[in-house]
Amino acid sequence: SLKMCLLKLDDEFATELAKSIKSNSTIEKLVLDNNSIGTEGVTAIVASLANNKSITELQIRHQSKPLSTTDEEKLAGLLSTNETLVKFGVDLRSTQARNEVDRKMRQNQEKRRKNRAANKGSLASSSSHDKVKSNKLDQLFKSVIDDDEKVTEVIISDDAEFLEMSASRKKEFLEGLT
Repeated sequence: SLKMCLLKLDDEFATELAKSIKSNSTIEKLVLDNNSIGTEGVTAIVASLANNKSITELQIRHQSKPLSTTDEEKLAGLLSTNETLVKFGVDLRSTQARNEVDRKMRQNQEKRRKNRAANKGSLASSSSHDKVKSNKLDQLFKSVIDDDEKVTEVIISDDAEFLEMSASRKKEFLEGLT
């Protein structure tokens, strides 16, 4: 999981994160609530999920920059090839956009249910989801950048140190996610 809330993340950061998501195969849950991500960033992140096989949940609510109705209605289309996302939290004012996104989530949930039913008799392996929380952001970032297998979840929320971090250091962290 990657949870980055209340960090004033913007479109530039979201676009860089989207590049990392395209090739990431370990993040299952992405939470970016309460930031400053606008149309460009939301669209980039949703588009990056088109062929992503690991992310099952995306929460990107309560952004300070709302999407236009036209852009809202494009979101479901961007997810047309995604088969793994089953939970998508986004603020949508358009009823049509909400219905299309909900329909896509139901399709993916049904596909997931059928796959579970088909594999019911087989032995399922489970992976440990150790939560890594650290006040020492540099140590956490180093672990992510070094691709430490013990790091399965990153939670950064309203962290003053992160807010003050340079753009190049944030980019280095994002590149470590790939």
